Amino acid sequence: MKKVFLSLAALAFVATGTVSCSSDDGGSTGGNDDVVNDDTPGGDDTPGGDDTPGGDDTPGEEGSSFVYNGTTYELDNNVFVIQGEGETVALSQYSYEEGGESYVVSEWFLEAFPETAEGEQPTHFLRVYFDVEALDNGNETYTVQLPNEAENIFPYQVVTVANGQVLSNSEYAYGSVELDFNSFVLGEEDLTVDYLGEGADTSFNYNGNSGLVVDNWTSASSTQSSSVSNNGVKLRKAHTNEDITLTRTRR
Repeated sequence: MKKVFLSLAALAFVATGTVSCSSDDGGSTGGNDDVVNDDTPGGDDTPGGDDTPGGDDTPGEEGSSFVYNGTTYELDNNVFVIQGEGETVALSQYSYEEGGESYVVSEWFLEAFPETAEGEQPTHFLRVYFDVEALDNGNETYTVQLPNEAENIFPYQVVTVANGQVLSNSEYAYGSVELDFNSFVLGEEDLTVDYLGEGADTSFNYNGNSGLVVDNWTSASSTQSSSVSNNGVKLRKAHTNEDITLTRTRR
């Protein structure tokens, strides 16, 4: 059994302390060398941004949106969902490329959407799937890391939906999906992020507040994780997203 340690002072509003769980076999490759986390007083952690006290990090104020086929869809809210259940974050091991190196990772997706009336579904939303490398502590113990902490993150799928119809779905597109974090500042009670990327003929960016939850999303919805055997190592494949539903979280 591989033990998982939540080293997230910041995940206080999601999970706190030390937890353990078993992991699957598999891996991932890739990287994100542009992740920064500058929350120093007066520091600037967004292009043209300002994180000084009194600074404006209201969602949507920086033009958060995704663009597909020449149409811009505005985004006002964001949530990150980490695969797990309760206070346990699941770890898996994957390889994104056949015969490639495998990594122990936590599984994530982000979802961004416009302001929506209570009880209504958003008119459109963006979803991006990615994995975050866990820190190997030795002795089969791993620390769950945030995107700004990990040496590697592995984006592999982008999905956009509007008016109940899937606009774009990159399916399995590791190597052609980009996801870069300019900032990921997690406090004890809030999270602010600035990211951008592209994939499936879609470009996107978001700057503002975000939710962060642990949820068993691979079995709680139609989104299923699949893999194929490759010399004993799981090769990461796409999720099925035709009947996608919004995951809401309190902000």
